[in-house]
Amino acid sequence: MAVTCTAGQRRGTEVFGTHTLSGDLSLRGDTVQLRLDPASAPRRSRALAALCTELTATETTYPGTALKIAYSVKGQLDDLHPYIDQRPSG
Repeated sequence: MAVTCTAGQRRGTEVFGTHTLSGDLSLRGDTVQLRLDPASAPRRSRALAALCTELTATETTYPGTALKIAYSVKGQLDDLHPYIDQRPSG
């Protein structure tokens, strides 16, 4: 999966140093978990993680469902969100 921004969204890309970040999308309980791979530098990953925390706090739902979306950056302290059921599925 790749997250890509359009020309109008590129204003803040210098923070992350790229226009595309790969990551994983998974379903945990009633939450869609979007985990981005780390950015090219630790400070960029931390900035991205802070943005992810803010986005997750909005409790936005996945379009057409009641599933909440939780955003995180792999390897960051806030990678495990309280919104997500951490028990293994199955």
